[in-house]
Amino acid sequence: LSLDNIFSGDELLSFEKRIKDKLNTNEDIEFVAEPKLDGVAINLVYEYGTLKYATTRGDGLTGEDVTHNVLTIKSIPIKLDLSIAPKMMEVRGEIIITKKDFVKMNHQYSLNNHKVFANPRNAAAGSIRQLDPNVAKHRPLKFYAHGYGLFSDKKEFSSHQDVLNYLISSGVIMAPHSKLVVGSSECIAYYEEIDSLRESLDFEIDGVVYKVNNLSFQ
Repeated sequence: LSLDNIFSGDELLSFEKRIKDKLNTNEDIEFVAEPKLDGVAINLVYEYGTLKYATTRGDGLTGEDVTHNVLTIKSIPIKLDLSIAPKMMEVRGEIIITKKDFVKMNHQYSLNNHKVFANPRNAAAGSIRQLDPNVAKHRPLKFYAHGYGLFSDKKEFSSHQDVLNYLISSGVIMAPHSKLVVGSSECIAYYEEIDSLRESLDFEIDGVVYKVNNLSFQ
């Protein structure tokens, strides 16, 4: 489903206070902070470590099956590097086109008198929904994971970062610039850091995301 939005430091402080109140604690909360990639949200479902199907987020409950196109994206592992793979595991992330690749693609399209795309997100969305997988195959799509959904075989993870490290060790490429921060002051500092880097990043973002790291707190 959609993330909750905040637009000011005061709203961030209120967010943190709500968490502390629910947990009945005065201790600073540890968060995993990351840029919010502006692409197409995708769920990858692995059965015993092998990619079985991929869907868009759709309305949050029912998505569109885009497995035929996702299988053409080189940055998505078809088989996870796990000695003991869970029966079912859902990896969540974004499919994007980098700024550099977008410029190259549009330039090539223009030379061939083809219609150019308005922005990288529209290009990625249009590519992933093609009926012919050959179209997606020849477009510079990349996948970055940012989280997970279902794990059929319960793992003894204590934190969200533990799960991300598990995914990384299995061959999944995670969203760059993720960082552990503590308390609202470090959250704000992280936002300012990413905002200062925004123009130099090779991918579009539309904000940053904070996730409580402690899974028992979640």
